[in-house]
Amino acid sequence: MKRAAALIGLGLALLGTACTRDLSYERPEFSIRGSDNDERIRSIASVVRKEFGDAVAVPNAEVVTDDNGTRAQYLVLITVPRETFFDSPSSTRQLQAQQDARAQVNSAIATLLRLSMKHLVPQDLTIRSIVMMLVLPDGEVLEISGQVDQLKGVPDDAPTESWLERLSVNRQVLVPESVWQDIMDTLNRSGSRSSAPTPTPRR
Repeated sequence: MKRAAALIGLGLALLGTACTRDLSYERPEFSIRGSDNDERIRSIASVVRKEFGDAVAVPNAEVVTDDNGTRAQYLVLITVPRETFFDSPSSTRQLQAQQDARAQVNSAIATLLRLSMKHLVPQDLTIRSIVMMLVLPDGEVLEISGQVDQLKGVPDDAPTESWLERLSVNRQVLVPESVWQDIMDTLNRSGSRSSAPTPTPRR
């Protein structure tokens, strides 16, 4: 596992961008609904999708219990065009677009963490981690995870970086068939299928 901070050098910008702008974000008081965590985690995915819909989609969210324990798990697709997110900007306008897109992705990830810690973990103390399967614009899939014990120390009003610096990233991810179908359905609906390679499903 690599610390998320190492991704800055790879241009993935999970903790920031090459610019010097402050990436802290305003934290609106989202209304999370649901009588149990299955409903609440879907509500979290829905509000993040609405708030950051220009940059990400969250087509799947569930609380999973298996041999690895219990975790809150999200599928997050970066819907920003690959060229905008990765390529070196050739103009001030392109640089601004890239900075804004990366900041939106950063904020979406931080918000998923914050809302999960606030609305899911207190209701189920067996949740040990918050995991995101992050599909990049070039089709690469990263598994991002934060341990609840480490995230508990982050204040609710902390800036984006305070949340993201506690994440670990696994770049070797096989995509399960069911998740692959969610990815393809989302890309088809958004019209983004032609702009990003298809992740290889695990069969």
